[in-house]
Order: sequence, then C-alpha cells, then structure tokens
Amino acid sequence: MTVITLSDCPPKVRGDLSKWLCEISPGVYAGNINARVRTELWARVCENLKSGRATMVYSARCEQQMKFEVHNAHWEPVDLDGILLMRRPLPKPHKAEDNSTGAPQSRAGKMLLARRAEKARRRDDYVVIDVETTGLSPERDGIIEIGALLIRNGEEAETFQTLVRRDSPLSADVVRLTGITDEMLAAEGIPLSEAINGLVAFVANRPIVCHNADFDCGFLISEAKRCGVKLFRSSCTDTLALARRRMNGVKQYSLGHLCEYFGIDAGERHRALPDCKLTFRLFEKLNEI
Repeated sequence: MTVITLSDCPPKVRGDLSKWLCEISPGVYAGNINARVRTELWARVCENLKSGRATMVYSARCEQQMKFEVHNAHWEPVDLDGILLMRRPLPKPHKAEDNSTGAPQSRAGKMLLARRAEKARRRDDYVVIDVETTGLSPERDGIIEIGALLIRNGEEAETFQTLVRRDSPLSADVVRLTGITDEMLAAEGIPLSEAINGLVAFVANRPIVCHNADFDCGFLISEAKRCGVKLFRSSCTDTLALARRRMNGVKQYSLGHLCEYFGIDAGERHRALPDCKLTFRLFEKLNEI
C-alpha cells in the first residue's frame, strides 16, 4: 500500500497520480503500486512540486512494515534507535527563556529531553538471546541449546546457558555445525519446559536483542506453545534488520559476515552463548553508526 498527500499541487501532477492511485480525499492518494512505479511517481512529484509539500508512506519489509518520504516538509523522517519516526520541529523558545547553555526551555523541549533520558535509562538493561536448533523450521524442528546474556550499563553482567534434551537423534549436519552431540544432550540437557521457564525468569520482561529475531523468536514461541509455558512479552531489537537499515554496500548480513566487517573476532560460532556475545558486540557497533 502507498499513500501520498499533497498541498499546493499543480494539476499535471494530480493527473499523473490519478492514473495509478485513487484520490480518497482532496490531496490524498492511495493504492497498491510496485516499487518502480512508486519511485517514478515520487520523482515526478518532487520535480514538479514548486512551493507545495508532499509526504509519502509505503509498505516495506522492516520492523514497522512501512517507510516515509517527504518533500518541502517541516516534518522529516529520522532514525531513532532503528525505528523510523517523523520529527516535528520544536517551537522556538521565547528570548526571555534563552540561556547560555542553549538547552531547550519550552515545555515540548523539556518533555523531549525527559523522554530521551527515560529511553536511555530503560536501555541500560537488556538481554541478548540466541538459540541453536535441529533445523530451520519452528514447526518441524526444535531447540537444542538456549543462550542469554544480560547487559547492564553497556557491560556483560550475567549469563544463562542450557542444553535441551531431545527424543530424536541429531543429524550429522547439526553435529558438524554446532559441535553438540546426542551424548552431550543426554548428559547435560534438561527438559524443554524447564529450559524455557529458566529463560523466562532470566529475561524478566527486559528488552531483548537477537540477530535474525524471526528465527530465534519463532522457535521460542513455537517451543513455548508445545510445552505449555507462557513466554515473556518483551520488546525486541533485531540486529539483522538494524544492519540492513544502517549499512549499505554489505553483501551479506549474517552474524559472521557483519562481525568480520567490523573487525570483531568471531571465535567460537554456532553455540548459543558465544553467539550472544557476538550479537552484543555487533549491537554496540551498530549503535555507533
């Protein structure tokens, strides 16, 4: 779905938009068009819109499922910790309220600073999660290892790691990739419900960070349903999606390739806790961009 809103728009632009989109209200056009048509329409809008303003929102494969474009607008899209928001200019403070520090004195400015401080405080504690599985399908395969890393004030604080007992033998590919064997699961593994409950207690509804969250969270949700455990409801940041938004010219966005790009020593791979530590270091690097 694509929606374009216009003001002070010349008739020829309205005519172009009407060929592809439906005008559902004065200056508001909506419809389903492909990416090529959308790009060409937006280029024509920007080329022919002199003093008018235009805003476009369209569906996209990202966490918010949408993106924005603006032209001659006072509001502008900004990336805030991986979330795309529209920034509205703050009202200018009165001269009498101005001071040497340049800090915003308006009520809106104070509220914005308070929200940023609260967001920064909440971000102090979060949990990085990774799982190792018997395959790629949450419906057919299962978890064999869970790792979690508590980050407090930007430092590794506590860890959680457990192997999960399985009834069926592991494939040779899984053993070769992870180094986990049936003997290890039999000797050290715990029941699935116990492992999920342990993770839930460790997370304690803190925000979580994963690399390729659809994979890890998909398995955790599926396995929690299988064993009748109530999973945590935490906000999740996906470093894979974050990297795709903030980095250009990268051929692959796998954890290993991104760590290599940033010069992070990968060390041991495809074990849950070591991958949590790599994801944490990658997350820190992405937040510097």
